[in-house]
Amino acid sequence: MSQAEANFNQTSVEEHLEKRILVLGSAPHTRQISAYSWDRLPKYLNVADYDVVILNLEPLLDKHFAASLNIETLPSWEQFARLVFSHASELIIIGMPIILIGYPFYTDISKWLPPLLPQFIVDSGEEIGNNPSC
Repeated sequence: MSQAEANFNQTSVEEHLEKRILVLGSAPHTRQISAYSWDRLPKYLNVADYDVVILNLEPLLDKHFAASLNIETLPSWEQFARLVFSHASELIIIGMPIILIGYPFYTDISKWLPPLLPQFIVDSGEEIGNNPSC
């Protein structure tokens, strides 16, 4: 490996480690990751302040929990737009972004997403288990 390749690889690793990561929908995580459950979001949270935002929508499948959320505490669609259109930002969504939250005034989570996003890919993943051949 040349010195230039080694420098590039080291820079790539350092940039990856310096990314600010936010997880919404599950907590706690490691110290390097900011993470909050949907019902405990900080008042002044701004998703656009992060490089990578992971939305875990699975807890919102519980309709009673989703209805109990105060939609005033959720990030605005403008914050998500600033995130998505920021250089080298990433938005990862776990679950289907077609969920209604709040009561009595519902909001659709898909309204957070800018209208010109890449194609959604639905993938069930792989089952992980004991494999005797490994």
